Amino acid sequence: PLLALERGEKVLTPPAIWYQGRNDTMHDYKDVESTFDGNEPQRFCANYSKAGGAISLEYIDMDRAAGSPDLSKTGDMFGRMVAFIERHVRV
Repeated sequence: PLLALERGEKVLTPPAIWYQGRNDTMHDYKDVESTFDGNEPQRFCANYSKAGGAISLEYIDMDRAAGSPDLSKTGDMFGRMVAFIERHVRV
């Protein structure tokens, strides 16, 4: 999806939210081949916005070790998820 956005391909851009765990070096890293100053989450969000989408990047205090993450340390993440869904999903 990132490269499609960077190539300017027409993609659907519904309202989105990206939850990124702090200290998650697997997903929050700088692509040394990219000219973008930030890490990959910021790069994706910048390109998503440039393509006309509304996206929010939310960092959460959640370390990920081998296996499943400890969801008890995500703070108010689930409350923020519910609020996002209530704003954007019509039932």
